[in-house]
Amino acid sequence: MVTGRSNAAQEEILASAMGRVLTVATGAPGTGKSELITSVVTTAVAAGQSVLVASTNNTAVNEVVARVNGLAPKADLVVRTGNQEHRAAEPEILNGLLAAEWDPADTATARARLVVHQRAVGAAQQELAVAEEAERRLAVLAVTRNRQLRNLPRGVGPDVFAGPRELRRWTRHAEAALESRWTRWWHRLLTRRGLRIPGTDEELSQVLAFLTTEGEWRELRERVGEGARPEAAVARIRDLRKERRQASKEFLLGRVAESLHRGRTVVEGRLRDLASGQNGWKGMKALVRTVPAWATTSRSVRGVFPPDPGLFDLVVVDEASQCTVADLLPLLYRARRALVIGDPHQLQPVNPMTGQDDRRIQAVHGLPETEMGERSLAFTGSSAYHVAASALVAGGGEVLWLDEHYRCHPDIVAPVNRRFYGDRLAVRTDTTDLAAPGDRAVQWIDVRGACERPGGRSCLNRDEAEAVLDLLRRLWRTLPPEATIGVVSPFTAQVRWIEEQLGKRAAERIRVGTAHRFQGGERDVVVVSPAAAEGVNRHSGQWALQQQNLWNVAVTRARSRLYVVGDRGYWAAQGGLLSDLVAETGTATAPALDEAASLLFEALTNGGSSPRVGRHVEGYVCDLLVPARDGDTAVVIDRPRSGTTATPAPGRALQRTLDRTALFASVSGLRTVRVPEWRCLAEPETVAAELMAG
Repeated sequence: MVTGRSNAAQEEILASAMGRVLTVATGAPGTGKSELITSVVTTAVAAGQSVLVASTNNTAVNEVVARVNGLAPKADLVVRTGNQEHRAAEPEILNGLLAAEWDPADTATARARLVVHQRAVGAAQQELAVAEEAERRLAVLAVTRNRQLRNLPRGVGPDVFAGPRELRRWTRHAEAALESRWTRWWHRLLTRRGLRIPGTDEELSQVLAFLTTEGEWRELRERVGEGARPEAAVARIRDLRKERRQASKEFLLGRVAESLHRGRTVVEGRLRDLASGQNGWKGMKALVRTVPAWATTSRSVRGVFPPDPGLFDLVVVDEASQCTVADLLPLLYRARRALVIGDPHQLQPVNPMTGQDDRRIQAVHGLPETEMGERSLAFTGSSAYHVAASALVAGGGEVLWLDEHYRCHPDIVAPVNRRFYGDRLAVRTDTTDLAAPGDRAVQWIDVRGACERPGGRSCLNRDEAEAVLDLLRRLWRTLPPEATIGVVSPFTAQVRWIEEQLGKRAAERIRVGTAHRFQGGERDVVVVSPAAAEGVNRHSGQWALQQQNLWNVAVTRARSRLYVVGDRGYWAAQGGLLSDLVAETGTATAPALDEAASLLFEALTNGGSSPRVGRHVEGYVCDLLVPARDGDTAVVIDRPRSGTTATPAPGRALQRTLDRTALFASVSGLRTVRVPEWRCLAEPETVAAELMAG
């Protein structure tokens, strides 16, 4: 049951969380993690199950609470608890649930509609899977077929084997001419006369190889021609998901109203207990069956909920890479099922214990160091995400991925995607919605300042900080008033100096902090101040260089624009993400055309067109731009074999290309068409004629 925006990866994780004891998901920055958790919570509640959302990060918890509670403006569906302030608000939340007037809902009909929608989405996704596999195979065959055509004897080509019957007949003759013991001579004679070739073994082998390929080629061509257009299937999925959101909300609110009606006395009993100051654990087991959705920080769970095993049907651990193994245990103890979401490439737990202390404690308690390391159970150097992922993989499971990015301008997230995620993320940011678009999304302002160590620690670069302030003054004047600004530095001394210079008025719009302060947040414009520069203290410089996860967090807070103010030469030589950004802000070179694009470009040129290569618009790029009388056409070539370090589920690669095509059309305003790779390889002249005709 999905109440917000969704994609296939989110839906796969949702289904796993509702059906498996342990689900682990990697949630890279901007991939819709909060949307997913919102759907997980609402699905559990609608299914009559209790659910707890926990995180070490208050921002992450509050984001999910706000999303879920926004579905029912009359009352809070999720009880936010944790510290004393949040606990004190519980009576108000419970009274609000009892006092709310819930609209009548036909939950049986809403449930039936959801089932119909899910089946229809599944059917459309299966159509995509079939089309994707056919196009993938055609692309492979096109290369083989082109090579075999060049090797055929003179005068022999596809036209000779016009129909299916002719194709089968000549295949039979060629096979027998090569392999039959008794009738080889007869079939060889027929082949020589019919094809007018000498009929050597080499020639017959070439003909047979082509006929075998041609048979599969024609069958797949026919299947693709008869099948539903992939564009229609994707449009249908989009419409079904939109309809499903409304049906999901209706079903959810109806189920909440039913639960409150049945358990009203339980809620009233809880309110009496709270009013009398009795133990906060009293009646909690019955309460979570009536009011099933709760949220807290991970370290508050022990004080809020009794230590009952399986108290919640589902526990969601968000930002699990920042959560320690010790913080995870009380959560798992209270869970029948668990969904653990994190990112090993973002901030890890803040841990005052050294590795040496950790090993000493392990030895005292007889815990084998090797096994603790292999299972990611060590307190230092590990996290809730790591230990859950290790346990899942050891049991034969697979870590799932949120793999579509919606936050950053494509030019901002591209180097992050390459360095940390192996280009696995499909960038889907609609740049037309960004609040602060600029000529260049990523800019490096070169400042070669000197580094100080106030109090013998941290790092302060005054020249760089002054340049940051100059930039902030310019942004203050030129950005739209609603655009938000953030300044991130790894060094506390740099952060404090900039904050002091800005003053309180500027702080209302400009947020300054280390990456830890920004984890879980985002800003329209982010200014990164690395502080370290040529001549930096060796310890400070090495520390800053090693914090690659920190740089990932800092960079991916930016939606529209990213500025790096620092020593360009120093960071270019250090390697890592900042070095990648130096290269990113240099002169870009267009990639060379591959065979498919080259053949289509040649066909367009020979047909009298003047195509252009690689039109870039707001971080997105098409393969070719074809001019026409009624307006230019952007071409996106669908290469089913190209992609990422992982193989997506069947049909997803095709859907991704169609989504990218639609997104390019949206941001560029151009007519944009997807052309399968196999067509560029096999019939570039036909494709060129279609494109030039508009």
